[in-house]
Amino acid sequence: MPQINLLPWREVLRQKHQKQFSQQTLLVIFCTLFAILALGQFIEHRIDHQNKQNRFIQAETQKLDTQAQEAINLREKRNRLIQQVRATQNLQRHRGDLVRILNRISQATEAQLYLTHLRREGGTLTLEGEATDNQQISSLIRHLAQSEVLENPTLKNVGSSALNKGFHRFTIQVQHWKPGSAIQHEKQRGAAMTTSMPERKYPLKKLLEKLSQTDLTEIDFSSAGSWPKAGKVLAWILTAIITALPGYLLYLSPKFERLDQAGKHREQLLNVYETQASLVAYLAVYKRQLQNLQQRDHTQTSQIPTAKSIPQFMEQIGTQAQLHDVDLHTFKLGEEREHKIYHAQPITLTVKGSYHNLAQFLAAIAQLDRLTTLHDFRLQPSDNQLSLSIEIRVYHREQDNQQQGERHD
Repeated sequence: MPQINLLPWREVLRQKHQKQFSQQTLLVIFCTLFAILALGQFIEHRIDHQNKQNRFIQAETQKLDTQAQEAINLREKRNRLIQQVRATQNLQRHRGDLVRILNRISQATEAQLYLTHLRREGGTLTLEGEATDNQQISSLIRHLAQSEVLENPTLKNVGSSALNKGFHRFTIQVQHWKPGSAIQHEKQRGAAMTTSMPERKYPLKKLLEKLSQTDLTEIDFSSAGSWPKAGKVLAWILTAIITALPGYLLYLSPKFERLDQAGKHREQLLNVYETQASLVAYLAVYKRQLQNLQQRDHTQTSQIPTAKSIPQFMEQIGTQAQLHDVDLHTFKLGEEREHKIYHAQPITLTVKGSYHNLAQFLAAIAQLDRLTTLHDFRLQPSDNQLSLSIEIRVYHREQDNQQQGERHD
């Protein structure tokens, strides 16, 4: 039987396969490099497009700068006027508190119950007097508790009178309640409930079969063209990765960083633009609010002159004292107190008269055109009359050039 030597034919076939594999590997390298270059050009295009958007946003933001700054200025003026209006309203709200307190006390005082001393220090009102029985004292406490400007009446002391036999001497303290002084903060509805979703476990699918341990020294790279298809594909993948890695590190990575920076810069510009646009959107609202606040402020501050005018105020006090038949004994100026919105000038007055005349005199003082508030006082008997020592505060403000300009606006 004849024998045929196939070794030369196998060698030729092996070299042919090896040549094809080498060409295919070079093609993989070329395609990888081309893909890297194409991706780099695409990223450059994205960067240019992003920079154009950033320049457009920046230009639009600059167009809003003038109006946004005007809105900021108006908002600051509005906030200052709101503080000023609230401060003045707070003073106006409590002008007649003392008159209401005296009126409530007169209504709560029954027959056979006498008040010997009445004083207010800070927010505490103290009543000292005598009564024939404890029921009258209890009735007085109940009437004080029903007042709109008084709260928490407390009986501090009760005992037999040393001067009048059969009378009980008592001391009552009650707090002067001011609206808004006991504001209670709303309670939070509770901490947010966090619900944990049950963990769902999915079976992992086998994407790759377990590869057997292979010794690299046993691989014949000279016959790579004769490898099975799976081996060739794996070799081309590794070749593409090795080729792409330096391309990514040296060529693509800086471009990705530039694109990321351009994107972050766009977010910053958008935030600035949104802020400016929201300010411009409220520009007309700020103008209307400022106009309304200026009108209210002008009405209220007309009662707060720009000068102390103490001599004129003394004339008003003297006129009211004559009209209500009370005697003015002392008029003492205290140290001026400076606030952000106004200046307060404390004045201590000592006047004498009947209970009702003194109450009418204080009511007239509280209703003066000039803003005046009544504070700590002491009322006690003196020479068949009642002597009232009270601190009155009159207010004035300083009008600078900026405020004058706002008035003209």
